[in-house]
Amino acid sequence: MKFRGIFLQSEKKNGNGRIYPYEELRREVDKFRTEMIETNRGLMELEHPSSCEIDPTRASARILSLEEDNKQWIGEAVILCSDEKFGIHGTVCGDTLASLT
Repeated sequence: MKFRGIFLQSEKKNGNGRIYPYEELRREVDKFRTEMIETNRGLMELEHPSSCEIDPTRASARILSLEEDNKQWIGEAVILCSDEKFGIHGTVCGDTLASLT
C-alpha cells in the first residue's frame, strides 16, 4: 500500500521541538532525493530512529517521492512487508494509494 502526506516542514516546530530553516532543509531534501530516493534506498522506520541512519532490517516503508509545496515537502511512500520467520525483508505490500492529508 502507498501513502501520501506531509513528510517535512521548514520554519515550524516539529515533533522533536526543532525548527529547521527553509534553505537548510531544502538543500538536505535535494541531496536525499539524489542519493537515496533516485537509487531506491530512501527508507523509513516506524519510530523516529536514534540516529540519522535507517536500519534496513527495521524499514517500514520506502520513500518514492518528495515534492516541495510552500516550504513543506509532500511525500509518497510504499509500505514494506517483513516476515522474520521466513527471512523476508523489505518486500512491497500491495499498490493502493492512501492520502494522509
